[in-house]
Amino acid sequence: VEELIKKLPWHSIYQGIPCFMHGDLQFDNIIYDENNQKFLLLDWRQDFAGNIDYGDLYYDLAKLYGGIILNYDLIKLNLFDYFQSDEEVSIDFAQRYKTESYIEILEEFIHQKGYDLHKVRLIVGLIFLNMSPLHHAPFDKLLHSLGRLFLHKELPS
Repeated sequence: VEELIKKLPWHSIYQGIPCFMHGDLQFDNIIYDENNQKFLLLDWRQDFAGNIDYGDLYYDLAKLYGGIILNYDLIKLNLFDYFQSDEEVSIDFAQRYKTESYIEILEEFIHQKGYDLHKVRLIVGLIFLNMSPLHHAPFDKLLHSLGRLFLHKELPS
């Protein structure tokens, strides 16, 4: 992880898009009100690095992207597997049958708006790494491995 962190383009990551933001935009915090036909967002972050007026749009996009990849409701049902030996780590987790379609839709939105998908994916990796110590084994190790995998895929060798 230390080597991956050294390769991160921090100057780019720090250049966010200030906007009104949720701060934890993942599916456990989104409900659909069928009566009024609208989405409602729950459990808003109180601040973004101390700022209460705005946050970074890239962070919310990355939280949403990460939530599509790793469905926390399925994780709560223990629909994941983590294995580690001396030579390798293996992770497996359940996903929605339309996960790839949802990722394509979000990536198309990101491209259409002119946002940087590479930056979103880097932040997803950082989010998974950051979340890992907040959870119990073996989910913590799965998150750590998934974060490393995201960063490894996005960073130059």
